[in-house]
Amino acid sequence: MIKVNLIYNKDIFKGFEITGHADYDEHGKDIVCAAVSMLAYTTVNSLDSYDYEVEFSDDEETMKLLVENPSHDSEVILNTFSTGIWTLTQSYSDFVEAYKTII
Repeated sequence: MIKVNLIYNKDIFKGFEITGHADYDEHGKDIVCAAVSMLAYTTVNSLDSYDYEVEFSDDEETMKLLVENPSHDSEVILNTFSTGIWTLTQSYSDFVEAYKTII
């Protein structure tokens, strides 16, 4: 199962951490894994295109993104990611789950 941790500092959306594997289908054919990856990398690339300073890592086991100085605009980008993830949890709840952590 893919677990998506949406990370907040009080009410400010700071980033996310993704762990696990969907195991919906074999490697290279797993549409759930592909959907989560596409949402995550689109978010990373969108933040990068607006020159946000981020802490980003992806070691193939865990992907983590934290925005250094979040703003309204960075939260809009992160909320789009969150909406996509929550949508996936509705259709593929056996393969992906999301939760919110306040740091």
